Amino acid sequence: NAKTFTASLVASANGCADTARTSIGVYPKVRAAFSYVKATECYSAQDNVVATMVNSSLSANKFEWDFDYDGNNFAADETKTDKTNFNHNYVNNSADGNGISTYTIKLKAINSNNESCFDVATKTIDIYPKVIAAFEPTTNAQGCSPLTTTFTNSSKGYGLTYQWEYDHDNLQSTESGATHTHTFDNVAASTR
Repeated sequence: NAKTFTASLVASANGCADTARTSIGVYPKVRAAFSYVKATECYSAQDNVVATMVNSSLSANKFEWDFDYDGNNFAADETKTDKTNFNHNYVNNSADGNGISTYTIKLKAINSNNESCFDVATKTIDIYPKVIAAFEPTTNAQGCSPLTTTFTNSSKGYGLTYQWEYDHDNLQSTESGATHTHTFDNVAASTR
């Protein structure tokens, strides 16, 4: 609500005076602010990334949200009249499905009593692709000990790191190439 201030002017000359008064209504400064919480970091074709929008704006009672579907210009995709948290769905739309999709979220917080009183807050949100671990042996999937096998790594995702594990000898490797080689040695069978 506006706070009312009174401005006065006293005009005088030759012992005569007159006073004029007027009221000035000043609305509080609007401060747009929000955060979001993602339910998961990675998008999959079956599940969108759900982000909960948390509006912490001050001195506003109308909220226009722009979720970056139409370029850089502000266009309200959703208008709210309260600060209740709500969910919004995002997808990863990178060309190959392995990149990051970045959206710019804008919140315009408005005092609806005087819509020239507003503020805009902006944040970006990154939507990562789903990580899919995939590999197959390309040489020697079966044979005599010691058996050297080459695997082809066909995993998908963004910025992947790898950890190869072999339960028979507790060896691990973080090798990250497209192919990986390991030697399996069945010594227990040869000692019987």
